[in-house]
Amino acid sequence: MTLLGALLAQLSIAPKHWLAAIRANLAPKLHKLNEQSFSFGRMNVFHSAGTAYQS
Repeated sequence: MTLLGALLAQLSIAPKHWLAAIRANLAPKLHKLNEQSFSFGRMNVFHSAGTAYQS
């Protein structure tokens, strides 16, 4: 999920759609951990690229 979050920087798909897909395809007990991992990847790519984070 961390790599998927990082990949988002290169794609034109809104984060809310990715998060909906995570929730739709994973067991509820895995949602929080995977959403956090996804967000971590997103934040680190935007941070390291010097780009302001946008949700």
